[in-house]
Amino acid sequence: MTKLKKHSQEIQAARDGLMQRHLAGAGGMEISQSWTKYVDERIAAMSGSVGDSSPGAGPNFALVALGGYGRVELNPYSDIDLLFLYEKEVEKSGNSLPARLIPALWDIGFKVGHSTRTIANCIEIAAYDTVSRTSMMESRFLLGNREMYELFHHRFKTKINGKRPDLYLREKRLETEQRHGRFHNTLFLTEPDIKESPGGLRDYHTARWMAAARYDVATITGMTERGLLQKSEADELTESIDLMLKIRNDLHFHSRGPHDTLDYGLQAGVAKRLGYGGGRKAAGVEMMRKYYRAADAIYRFGQSITDQAAR
Repeated sequence: MTKLKKHSQEIQAARDGLMQRHLAGAGGMEISQSWTKYVDERIAAMSGSVGDSSPGAGPNFALVALGGYGRVELNPYSDIDLLFLYEKEVEKSGNSLPARLIPALWDIGFKVGHSTRTIANCIEIAAYDTVSRTSMMESRFLLGNREMYELFHHRFKTKINGKRPDLYLREKRLETEQRHGRFHNTLFLTEPDIKESPGGLRDYHTARWMAAARYDVATITGMTERGLLQKSEADELTESIDLMLKIRNDLHFHSRGPHDTLDYGLQAGVAKRLGYGGGRKAAGVEMMRKYYRAADAIYRFGQSITDQAAR
């Protein structure tokens, strides 16, 4: 058996094991964090399998997780966003780790987005590109040269994250208005998109980004300590996010892919798998009632952070 086939089989077994935990009642965040940890381990193992094991100086790069992967919030079939970070000069050899690792990750079933940049290039791009800036705000060191990553993180915080927050906040408000408009500005959709609909996970993410840009805090705990949230609001928000992740996990497991729309024909099945009682119709109705309540809590949170950050 080849190493790639062995990795592929292990990944499917890990997904199957997580699905059993999910069906047994594990929380949405618990599954997402467990899957993220597993992906970390697989990438480290794959790096060892395809990388250069010859002796010499330490690694001249840092491998960095970005976006949802960076914030430890991967659903079972979410994309994996990676940054190969170099200090001054990018290695362009066809034998480099990026050139070997990315195809190998695709071969074993991961959907990977990646970029290869120097620290200076990252700072330059983040200064004018909102999407890149947002992704880098949630960076997390994976492997390689930790000191290089810490240097990047320090420069990002001093040169980007604290600069021009008003412009960044305006752009995020506009993005949110446009996204909500695509869903007719209502929470009460028959077939909501767990990620993009008003009150979905993207509203939570956007509020995190805005709080990070204005107040340099991005966690629920940090926002509560800063006075942006009351304890009761934080508890309700945490419960609501967990439900959204739990539903999204189920959709991914059931479809074996990144399906995020809670289609009407799927709702009863999702509800029964999540343990809602009664007949299929009653279970679906009860789950949607809880979904709308959670969406309302996340929407109110997003509006509150938007209003506070604009002051």
